[in-house]
Amino acid sequence: VTSTSKLNNVTLIFEDVVNTTISSTIFEELNNCTISNITINASQTLNNAVLAHKIVNTKLNGVTINDVVVDTKTFTENGAGILVNSANESVINNVVINNGRLNVSIENRTYYVGGIAGYAENTIIQNSENSATITLSNCSNNAYVSGILGYGRNTSIFKCTNNGKVY
Repeated sequence: VTSTSKLNNVTLIFEDVVNTTISSTIFEELNNCTISNITINASQTLNNAVLAHKIVNTKLNGVTINDVVVDTKTFTENGAGILVNSANESVINNVVINNGRLNVSIENRTYYVGGIAGYAENTIIQNSENSATITLSNCSNNAYVSGILGYGRNTSIFKCTNNGKVY
């Protein structure tokens, strides 16, 4: 899978679970999209979110991410997450992150870090699970950290589980 800068008004529903291997973030931004039934495996350490930097008015359903390592030192949004960095007016449902790590090194700024999403506004995250470990380093300002979502504004989380460690 190669990186695409922006995807608008598209529905991608995979009838059989699709296994794909990536080496960088797949989408810069997803706007008014639906993506269902995909499994993503990382072939190398990534420096940002796996699926997208930012999602807007997007539905993600049945996404599984296996054994990914994300080392983030540069930021495109105000959050860092394994699935997406930030979500706005979106629904994230039935996402599973198996194992892996999210390593974030931040200095001189407030930042939001979560296993599934770093920052969300007007978004629903439900029926999802994170088993990845999250580690912060060089944190000189405020950081909001959680296994599921770093910070949410007008956002709801239902039936989600974090089994990963947060350091």
